[in-house]
Amino acid sequence: MAHTLLLLETAYHRIGERIRALSDDLDILAMDGAGAFRLNGAPHKAAIDPTLAWMGLDLYRCPQAAKFSAAVTDAANLAWVQTALAGVEAPIYRGLLKRGVRLCSSDAQAPSIADFIVGCVLGHFQQYARRLALQADKVWQPVEFRELSSTHWLIIGYGSIGQEVARRVSAFGAKVTGVRRTQSTSEWADVIHPDQLSAILPQADVVVLACALTDETRYMVDADFLAALKANSTLVNVGRGALVVDDDLLAALDAGTVEHAILDVFDPEPLPDSHPYWQHPRVLTTSHGASFGDGMAARGDQLFLDNLARLLAGEPLHKEVPPVA
Repeated sequence: MAHTLLLLETAYHRIGERIRALSDDLDILAMDGAGAFRLNGAPHKAAIDPTLAWMGLDLYRCPQAAKFSAAVTDAANLAWVQTALAGVEAPIYRGLLKRGVRLCSSDAQAPSIADFIVGCVLGHFQQYARRLALQADKVWQPVEFRELSSTHWLIIGYGSIGQEVARRVSAFGAKVTGVRRTQSTSEWADVIHPDQLSAILPQADVVVLACALTDETRYMVDADFLAALKANSTLVNVGRGALVVDDDLLAALDAGTVEHAILDVFDPEPLPDSHPYWQHPRVLTTSHGASFGDGMAARGDQLFLDNLARLLAGEPLHKEVPPVA
């Protein structure tokens, strides 16, 4: 079957030769930054009807992203989409799944996010802010710090990101418990079902939210959840902002029932200037950038190329999203 692949011109310039090497029977429909399309290098002003689409990271820096997304949504014969995102709860993806379009998410950001999480927790445990203040004041004073090997990490959402976190912190000697709905085993963690979560919460020193936003997980971190945590616990959210009831978390931080929060995702985004998180002394606020490691883009390209090769060969796809019932 002949296919037409829709992607951004910036992506094609970067990996076009590798795409061409996969098949001689593949038309390339590329959109430039001004929203103009080229089919196999020639200007194309006819109807846009791709069968395949690569919604890569370039899309989120493209001034004509809405036009590209509309071309994907309106494509009558679309069969497969690869996205650069890990979470696919956005309406465009739900709509594609309901139409029967095959959709693959991405785990290319998992190593970057894991590095971010471990780095931020280490920064808190090692008291980097205090060390810098002492340096600025030229004060010769040792600083005590928590060791990772004495901590228990609870990772809610034990998928690609959670497993990368577990692999790193278990190497430090930390105990790790992962939470996921599907039964599995892991060399880096004990894996439990969400029904067992309440028994583990009081034992956790670090709680990492790396799960998808669903009807079951929305606002799961509420007053009861937070009251069950240790007083010296650290909460990390790299999932979605709406996993957390903000007022409840702020109250727990003010009361000291949660020692520290590392928050990279919010509801809404961008976080409003007036939000208390910005200046709260127990909160590290970052701008949904936990995945911005310097290796993420290359991993994303490779995932797309691997899945394109699998698709053309009729093989199972990596990170395919189950159809919507």
